[in-house]
Amino acid sequence: MPLFASDAEVYEHVGRLIQDAVADDELWEAIARADAVVQLSVYEPGAVLTVRAMPGAERQVELGPGRLQPDVILRMNADTLHLLLLGRLNPTVALARGDVTTRGPAGKVLELVPLTQPLAARYGPQ
Repeated sequence: MPLFASDAEVYEHVGRLIQDAVADDELWEAIARADAVVQLSVYEPGAVLTVRAMPGAERQVELGPGRLQPDVILRMNADTLHLLLLGRLNPTVALARGDVTTRGPAGKVLELVPLTQPLAARYGPQ
C-alpha cells in the first residue's frame, strides 16, 4: 500500500517541504544552481510539483498543474520520492535503476542530486 493516499497528501508533505526550502536563503542558493524550471512528476498517487530554480529569478513553486514550463522533469512514484527525501535511497542508484526517469539536460539533473541531503534533514513523514 502506498504511503500517500492522495495527491493532497503529497502536496501537504512534499509541497510544504519544497516551499520551505525555496524560502530558505541558504538552501535557495543550492536550488538555484540548477538554473532551470524543475518539475517532479509523481504517480501513485498523481501529483505535479514545479519549481523555478534560477538565480536572480522570482522564487516560485507550483503545486498541481501550473503555468511554468519545465526544463527538467523527474518522474517517479510517490514511494520512491519519499525514500529519496528520507535519504534512504541514493538518487544516483535510483536514476541508474530507472526508479527515477528524467527529461532534460543531464547536467541540470546532476545539479539536483546533492539537494537530497539538506531536504532529508527537513522532511516530515517517517
